[in-house]
Amino acid sequence: PPLPEEVTTEWEGRTFALVDLAVAEPHRGRGIGRGLIETLLSSRGESRAVLTVQPTAQRTQAIYRHLGWKRMGRKGPFDGALSRYWDLYAIDLAPDGGDRRT
Repeated sequence: PPLPEEVTTEWEGRTFALVDLAVAEPHRGRGIGRGLIETLLSSRGESRAVLTVQPTAQRTQAIYRHLGWKRMGRKGPFDGALSRYWDLYAIDLAPDGGDRRT
């Protein structure tokens, strides 16, 4: 189903997109990914961050949910893409979850 307008409305500085973050298999489970994400997002001025994950990547999705990301929905189908569908996750970056427009 379509997401509500308060979720989909954009303005300059509202959303930061996290793209292609991965930790090599031998280094997983050591907090490296969490540290990278926390360091990156703590330096951002946007109100929220978003990312997409393949629906079949259940372990990855569980990690993001553990870190406070919320699944917002699924996008697709995308022809010719690595995955035809992607699950969309978001996390509030503003301390009160509000927007940071001036």
